[in-house]
Amino acid sequence: PPSGDKHDYLSQSPYFWKNPNTSSGFPYIRRDGERNPEVKKLTDHETLDKMSNTVHTLGLAYYFTGDEDYAEKATKMVRVFFLDKETRMNPNMEYAQMVPGS
Repeated sequence: PPSGDKHDYLSQSPYFWKNPNTSSGFPYIRRDGERNPEVKKLTDHETLDKMSNTVHTLGLAYYFTGDEDYAEKATKMVRVFFLDKETRMNPNMEYAQMVPGS
């Protein structure tokens, strides 16, 4: 991220594309409804989605089975993702949906 902190969440706005009318591609231009495949280069969005979906599934598994292993795994995932000093994501979205060059 621009902050230089690897713990800051970073994602690219999916509907902005390189400008075909400039040699640098900047400023990016909006193409509504067309997703730019460049967004896949930044993996924080996918990682957050996978983590939240997995925690949700584990929560449901615990609810329906009462098996503490599911709850413990969900708790561990949340701790690793949001609290552990080495792996946490900072609790802000300052660099979410960024547009390159802006």
